[in-house]
Amino acid sequence: MKTLKAWKWSIAFSCFFLLVGCSTEVNEQEIMAQYDQILIASSELFRYHVKEEDSYYNEQYQTVGEVYSLLEDIMTDEAVEQLINSIFIREDNRLFYNNHFTGYLEEANFFSIEQNDMSDFYVAVRESIVNPGLRMLHMDQLTLEQRGSTITVNGSNVPVYFYEEDDLYSSQYYGLLGYPSQDYLTFSFSFIKKGDKLKMNDYEITAF
Repeated sequence: MKTLKAWKWSIAFSCFFLLVGCSTEVNEQEIMAQYDQILIASSELFRYHVKEEDSYYNEQYQTVGEVYSLLEDIMTDEAVEQLINSIFIREDNRLFYNNHFTGYLEEANFFSIEQNDMSDFYVAVRESIVNPGLRMLHMDQLTLEQRGSTITVNGSNVPVYFYEEDDLYSSQYYGLLGYPSQDYLTFSFSFIKKGDKLKMNDYEITAF
């Protein structure tokens, strides 16, 4: 059974198949580690929720500078800005969740004494870099393209399996967060060399 608990093993094992046999100047282990590190770091940006009047923010990452400190070693400035703009809005030198993520937290009654409804969590993160399914991919189903110093990892309508439908515990647990048993993702991650560092330069994620 493939569940969210299998992330680390799945990504490490599958990335091997992605790059074996490919002619590239980039070490396959380097891009594998960078991909995983990017997803781990990015997931930090939709956590530690705090409510301030009608807005919500991340207590650990409240400013652009704090986000850059988290990501600047693994992403270019362009990618960091792209990520910030996909999750936050900027007000008075601070970052607040955008309407999409704020709407989810409001609907979930996240800070209410009433019962929280987290069933739209997966819907909220589905087409974002904080989608947990991105760390459960079978990389041998993807393609890798290299043009000059740019390497792009592409996936088209790739199936992601979260749990078996007949597994009562998993279906109930992940069902509370709105996870389907299976989803399909299309995405691309582009990497470039900056000095001696491999950094993500651009990404795109969609779901069907």
